[in-house]
Amino acid sequence: MQPRRTRITSAADLQWLAQRHRSYAVGAVVAVLVITALVYLFLPRSYRSQAHLLLRVGRESVRPDPTVTMGPTIGVNQSRESELNSEVLILRSQDLLRAVVESVTPDSGDRRVALGRLERSLRVSPAPISNVITVSVGASDAEHAQRTLAKLLDLYLVKHIRSHRTPESESFFRKQAERVGERIEVLRAALRDKLQGLGIHSLESHRAALLARVASLATEQEGLGASIAAAVAKIQQLSISINGLDAMHTLEEASGAGNQVADEIQKRLVALRMRERELLAKYPPESRVVRDVVEQIKLASALLEGEERARTTVRRGLNANRQRLELDLLTERGNLAALEARRDKLRFQQENVSKRLNTVRDHE
Repeated sequence: MQPRRTRITSAADLQWLAQRHRSYAVGAVVAVLVITALVYLFLPRSYRSQAHLLLRVGRESVRPDPTVTMGPTIGVNQSRESELNSEVLILRSQDLLRAVVESVTPDSGDRRVALGRLERSLRVSPAPISNVITVSVGASDAEHAQRTLAKLLDLYLVKHIRSHRTPESESFFRKQAERVGERIEVLRAALRDKLQGLGIHSLESHRAALLARVASLATEQEGLGASIAAAVAKIQQLSISINGLDAMHTLEEASGAGNQVADEIQKRLVALRMRERELLAKYPPESRVVRDVVEQIKLASALLEGEERARTTVRRGLNANRQRLELDLLTERGNLAALEARRDKLRFQQENVSKRLNTVRDHE
């Protein structure tokens, strides 16, 4: 039997104690692990959504609007801590929390429970030596916590602006809005009368018609631009073709036709030779009459040698192809002039429509 040890005085004593109670130690560790796992698995989870508010110390307006009629005012100086505490109270106010619950809780029966849960989970704390307030909301659902905090901040901002607004500013701006509304109605009536005088029933429909007209004119101008470019190219091509053709050309050419002059000379030569024979029968060759006939025969022979027996007849006239191209050129130039005149007219119409459209926009 081992002696009983009552005190642990060395490492050996600690080792002896661990060996003796080893089963208890292992059981304790296992129990802790099991309890931790069960708590992690079955304990409801909690999510917290947090936001930081940066506050500007002071009221919304340092002084009231000069146009507002008010009595004498005095300035109230507040410290930073007091203003931050005021904002904390606004964030924790029952009416603000109730409005948040009504917005995020659709079932009216659960709103009281939700209000108590929101009061317990809401944490509002101003940061030290700063103008920042930390706001956080806890919930079992992360999306619900974010939605609740966002709604709380939205409603708080509305209440913050309302509480820091100058007392008379709301009535002043309401009166100014009424005056502006009355002025707008007067201007609308004047504009309506003017439109009726111009024969325009609706400003919107008239503007739509003008816009459609502007688009139509622009489209037509684009088409005219393409037609003008085609006409210019055709005129250039016709000019080149005309310059390559002569104004006159051969209409008909006939070869092998008889030469009347040569025929007459031949007849005259035959008659002279017959006359020579008759004279030689009567007179000697040295006689004056015979020599004259011989000279005439030589002259006729020389003339006959200079004439062609068959001639080539050529008949020239105006070039029909050139005339046709010139006619096409004149027609195309007239077409180009008409297109350019149409383009100028469309530009003038577009300028007028644009001016009318600007006038309509000025009256809107």
